[in-house]
Amino acid sequence: MIEFLKNWIVCLMAVGFLTAGAQALVRSGNTALAVRLSCGLVLMTALLYPLINNDIKIDVNRIGTYRSTAMESIEAFKKEEISLRESLICERCEEYISEQADALGFSCTAEVKCSPDDNGTPIPVSVVLNSPSGRNIELEKLIENNLGIPKEAQSWKE
Repeated sequence: MIEFLKNWIVCLMAVGFLTAGAQALVRSGNTALAVRLSCGLVLMTALLYPLINNDIKIDVNRIGTYRSTAMESIEAFKKEEISLRESLICERCEEYISEQADALGFSCTAEVKCSPDDNGTPIPVSVVLNSPSGRNIELEKLIENNLGIPKEAQSWKE
């Protein structure tokens, strides 16, 4: 495309110099008017040549393809963002539960599952707690009150 523009500008300059030289050689009068008209037409033809010759082509199908590819990429990025947000929220909830268990003097690990709400924001919906010492009622209450995971969605493994 740049090569095309370069050649077109060089052509315009050459035609401009030739028409200016032709007009300078002719004295005033009817001949000068005819030369001016002819030079104007030649310059106009050189200016519009790319459009007349169809050197500049706009491929509508390619533009549509680029647009659909861009839209697919945007959708893929949105899905990836939701997945990353869900993973991050689950990970942070698991860390919070482990910290609270440690504060209660209780040893456990947690596996939190998240699901998007109506707005698409991932929220914790269930948790599996792995503890060698069994259930802890205080931890269950903390999880329900602070994370919003009801006791029915909390399961324990020993």
